[in-house]
Amino acid sequence: MTRFNDRVAIVTGAASGIGRATALRLAGEGARDVIADLDAARSAEVAGEISAQGGQAIALQVDVTDAKAVPDEALAVLRG
Repeated sequence: MTRFNDRVAIVTGAASGIGRATALRLAGEGARDVIADLDAARSAEVAGEISAQGGQAIALQVDVTDAKAVPDEALAVLRG
């Protein structure tokens, strides 16, 4: 499926569990994923898994509960 082609999905908590499953599904449907999580190593593993399957993903270590951290990280992603 390609319903998310040309879309960027920022998935929080994407290093494990439901977040990981969501990121994999979105990537499988064409989204370019931002794997956002506190756990940098596991985020990188998920991003690598998506890339190995032909998708596009980057890992981003971010604490979404820190309001000061989110805007800078989000802007970095949006600017490419």
